[in-house]
Amino acid sequence: MSSDNTLNITPSSAIESATYNPTTKNLQLDFGKSRYTFADVEPDVIESLTDADSAGSFYHAHIKGKYISKEA
Repeated sequence: MSSDNTLNITPSSAIESATYNPTTKNLQLDFGKSRYTFADVEPDVIESLTDADSAGSFYHAHIKGKYISKEA
């Protein structure tokens, strides 16, 4: 059974959807043609992502290149 939670993010031209598993701290972002999982993302980062005016801008400033990621 998965404990991933779909996140309510501000619509973005880059990110179609986001899910987060608080147990594993894995964030999965769906970019339409690709999907990536980011490891060890702390809950406060997730809270900031959901509060951001632009999920895409937040991703580029605070997630991309800062977490171990793999294509899902």
